[in-house]
Amino acid sequence: MLNEQSVTTNPCIPKFFRGKIKVLTLTTSPGFFPEGPEIGDEWEQKLSISSVGNVRLKREIVVGGDWFTDLQKQTVIEKRKITTEDTAKIFDRIGKYFSVYHEPNIVCDGDTWELKLTNTDGETFCFIESTCYDHRSALSRVTKLIRKITGLEYLLGFDAYERMNTSMRKVCANCKNEYIRGDKYCRYCGAPMGKPTYIKENFACIYGPPPIKRTHTCAKCGYSWETYEMVDLERWCPKCGGSAPATGEEE
Repeated sequence: MLNEQSVTTNPCIPKFFRGKIKVLTLTTSPGFFPEGPEIGDEWEQKLSISSVGNVRLKREIVVGGDWFTDLQKQTVIEKRKITTEDTAKIFDRIGKYFSVYHEPNIVCDGDTWELKLTNTDGETFCFIESTCYDHRSALSRVTKLIRKITGLEYLLGFDAYERMNTSMRKVCANCKNEYIRGDKYCRYCGAPMGKPTYIKENFACIYGPPPIKRTHTCAKCGYSWETYEMVDLERWCPKCGGSAPATGEEE
């Protein structure tokens, strides 16, 4: 049995939810970035939904700086209004799920979500878990329902780990080729390299000749770099966007 300590004394003790939801607050923190956070990455999201259908999403988005010294974040707040019927659908799903105890699973230095449910009696119930445990299909379905009803397609929600880390690859939004961090222009199409887009990763075995070393030199600014690929599709300078076809081949 769970400790019956008052939720007002320690609101983050996992307990069975009881009553009727008045306010829902879901905070998702990606937390772990294998290569460090990049411009455009979501640092944190905080979603609030009230019983009358008021929706508020606060997003902390990385806009510059260094992870260890002066990481710069921009706060973006979006507000929506949904019907009381749609609100009831969301609250009913979540209320039923957390009315039965679930053992919390936490991974150190991993992505996490924290859910606070305040009922009509003023009691607050708090649940915390790592998003890598999103295999609980019920919570994944709830997140998809919230995205559909609110129109917040970029909501991280309960299944942030799956959304951010499972077979997804950053690519140029224009040509869908590799997104190279720090480049101002895409090396494959020459378009300005802004915020990346994500596509599903497809893995395949490739057989052929050994990789070839090639040199690229920009005809506009003189910047030079080397590639070592079987097939080299890079044609444009990442610094200024000038033409930079490969010259010279060496196995």
